[in-house]
Amino acid sequence: DLPLPKTSPAYLTVSVELVNVTDSPQKGVLKGTILENGVEFEKSVELGPREKRKVVFSPEKYPQLVIDEPRLWWPNNYGEQNLYRTSLVFKVNGEISDEEDVTFGIRKITTELYELDGSYGLRLYINGKRVFCRGGYIQPEMMFDWDERRYGIEIRYLTEANLNYVAFEDIPNPPDEFLDICDRYGLMFWNVFYGCYWVQPGTDHPSDIDLLEKCTIDIIKRYRNHPSLVLYMSMNEGETREDVYERWRRNIIELDGTRPFVPSGSFPDYRKDVPEWIKKDTPVGLNDYPPKSYDWQDPSTYYRWVREEGNWMFMIESGSASLPPIDSLRRFIPDLGRTSEGDPYPLNETWAHHGANSYYRGYDRALRRRYGSPKSVIDYCWKAHFVTANQHRAMFEAVNHRMWSITSGFGQWKLNSCWPSVQWQIYDWYFRPMVSYYYIKKACEPLHVQLNPLDLTVTVVNNNFEPKENLEVAAKLYDFNMQLRWEKKVEMDIEANTYKDTFTIPSVIKRQIRDLTPVYFVKLELKDSNGSLISDNFYWLSSQVLVADDTDRFIDLEKLPTVKLNVSCKISNKGKEKVARVRVENPTDKLAFFIHLAIINGLNGEEILPVFWNDNYFSLLPGEHKKVDATFESNMKKAKPILKVCLLYTSDAADELDGV
Repeated sequence: DLPLPKTSPAYLTVSVELVNVTDSPQKGVLKGTILENGVEFEKSVELGPREKRKVVFSPEKYPQLVIDEPRLWWPNNYGEQNLYRTSLVFKVNGEISDEEDVTFGIRKITTELYELDGSYGLRLYINGKRVFCRGGYIQPEMMFDWDERRYGIEIRYLTEANLNYVAFEDIPNPPDEFLDICDRYGLMFWNVFYGCYWVQPGTDHPSDIDLLEKCTIDIIKRYRNHPSLVLYMSMNEGETREDVYERWRRNIIELDGTRPFVPSGSFPDYRKDVPEWIKKDTPVGLNDYPPKSYDWQDPSTYYRWVREEGNWMFMIESGSASLPPIDSLRRFIPDLGRTSEGDPYPLNETWAHHGANSYYRGYDRALRRRYGSPKSVIDYCWKAHFVTANQHRAMFEAVNHRMWSITSGFGQWKLNSCWPSVQWQIYDWYFRPMVSYYYIKKACEPLHVQLNPLDLTVTVVNNNFEPKENLEVAAKLYDFNMQLRWEKKVEMDIEANTYKDTFTIPSVIKRQIRDLTPVYFVKLELKDSNGSLISDNFYWLSSQVLVADDTDRFIDLEKLPTVKLNVSCKISNKGKEKVARVRVENPTDKLAFFIHLAIINGLNGEEILPVFWNDNYFSLLPGEHKKVDATFESNMKKAKPILKVCLLYTSDAADELDGV
């Protein structure tokens, strides 16, 4: 416990279950030690035959458990992930009978239901500070192997993408090591207990409710010491049966009581058929009800939903397809490109087997309609990447643009790849980070500049707990031929943990800029008082008035000329990893669009994965340069790492399956 709004001192309570497994009475000493600060506490205990007893060390009776200036645990990007270790030993006649080591974090969770026009948004507070929740659902890999290296890489990807929470849809018992890694990386975990449609009203399963309750109790006890566990959800869709829910609710309160809990994610405020026995735990303040999308939407749609639909105050499930790069597709679609021309080339039954389902249809149609019919597989892939970039950036930037005044969080379905797929994922089965990964990473950065497609307002988002002063926001508008048509700079301050609209870019639709090319570009930059770049963003936009038909809206991107870049790369060792420091310069008077960097294992080798770039798939204006870093494992044999640069989109690249 913390005396909020103060965070010192911390009041620790330690409870221990002792079980005498013998038929004789036992007498011993239970001793605990917090290893980081040397705090010790102990108690003599007598247990009767086969007795089970709960022993509690409270800060009222053990003042050494009142910790001054505790090292707090914070979610990703909000502070350090400080952890403590406690050693517990029970001795009988001076000999150790049993011992247990426990890792824990000091932090306090509180919540608030924010009401706006009859709708509610759940606000999560950690240590008295509002934490904007950005994340989504993940699922186990297809064989449930729970390989520790695999999910360690996944959690690192998620946190380096600036996300801070995840939930399994209906897997309440991941390995302890999974939560250990979440603790270390600051990835908040929502534990969802029951399968979506398994224990709903009207069903007769599970038949053994007593057994289900025992399992529920085990799960609560197993994970409750993990600071990364921040919320319990009975199930994420629908509602449980009354007999299941009441037992679940009682055990959550009795065995924990420190974390919020919700019946499910299916209770928006307009829902009328909520069971009476669940109403005591509503409004929930987060939901997955429509309007939402698992398919393609125009980026502006997400902004409209945020402004007009109350369920977007905390939408926990919406997403879009995310196609892997060509190198991954080759590994699981053996007949890649072996279909006849025309719609749906290059799609076929193999694509469908790997996720090109009904939810994929709108995404596929949007790329053909807006960017032109694919001329090759690689042409299809890169046009899909353009759609992916705008989709995934828009979802997170839309919730950014009314952070706290409307929204308090957002979750995607879904973030990881359970097997080789073309659908919902931000890194693929082979650990290849995709376009969606980098555009989400940018949208969720701690201090961020972005453009609202509804009214072309430039907004700065500050996710830090401290205000930022003496910032400079700049916007430049270029036509397709790289002629600068408009620019503006302003100085600004921004309060902590909020957004601020700055200025509006002239509208083509309102004829504030005339005779603009069909495709044009906007570059945003945010700099500190020293002129150092903090955040940048690049948008490709259309001057076409969008009524109903958006055909060929961005087809002119096919006309972009080939650009030769100046590139340097220096690779050095950093502990057990290597770091590639790359400088990319566009020395021409043309746009270098959608630059993709990869580190490959020797000349013509495979891409080294996993890899953690701080930026990728970026564009460079004439004369512009950018420095980016990549971190990767240094366990390669014989071959040396080499930088590979792909500059797209160019018509030259569209004719070859092998690409650039």
